[in-house]
Amino acid sequence: MVGDGVARRRFVVAFNPEEAEKQQKEREEIVIETKRRLEALKQLDGEPHRKEVCALRAHPVLGRYIRQTKTGKLRLNKAKIKDESKFDGKFIVTTSDDTLSPEDVVMGYKQLNDVERVFLDLKHTIDIRPVFHRIPDRIRAHVLLCWIAILLIRLAENKTDKTWRKMKEELYPLQVGIHRTKSGEVWQTNPLTKEQKDIFRKLGVKQPPRLFKILTSSDTSNTS
Repeated sequence: MVGDGVARRRFVVAFNPEEAEKQQKEREEIVIETKRRLEALKQLDGEPHRKEVCALRAHPVLGRYIRQTKTGKLRLNKAKIKDESKFDGKFIVTTSDDTLSPEDVVMGYKQLNDVERVFLDLKHTIDIRPVFHRIPDRIRAHVLLCWIAILLIRLAENKTDKTWRKMKEELYPLQVGIHRTKSGEVWQTNPLTKEQKDIFRKLGVKQPPRLFKILTSSDTSNTS
């Protein structure tokens, strides 16, 4: 607790093990690439800096794990890497409410993040704006349809434990191929991946059949 009266602030330190693992893997990948770049420089003592050396030191990602020795060589900053690892998965949440438990404070923060993401999805994923309607009933209907769409997205995300973007990426390759022959047409879907089957199962949606449709030559002539 910091401060007194209405100005007092309470700080809660939270730890997310999944985020810690993610940050550790990302840093390890950066360190591997930094080592590779350093080895490729083939630096010599007292050698003037080449363009590659300056570019690596000023790199916005790799540069933060690099230190320069007194002789001008670039080396991996192991102390910096060790210090950063201490903060993996940790974040601070602040509140002025003394009655909330640490768990409630963190959950409130996560819910706020979810609400902000909903507004972002409404603007960009569902395109609630611009509204081209003028009649009030049509405007309300437009907003209601957008609200139903975001509700369905959230239900799908909760059931699958995947983001809407991730589900779209995994389901995008699912297509129907049309094989045309003299005898007719065969509409066939490509084989489902394990991830696609898992999404359909968790959503309670029937998987598309392998043979989607079969049309004889007489059927195709009637539809043309």
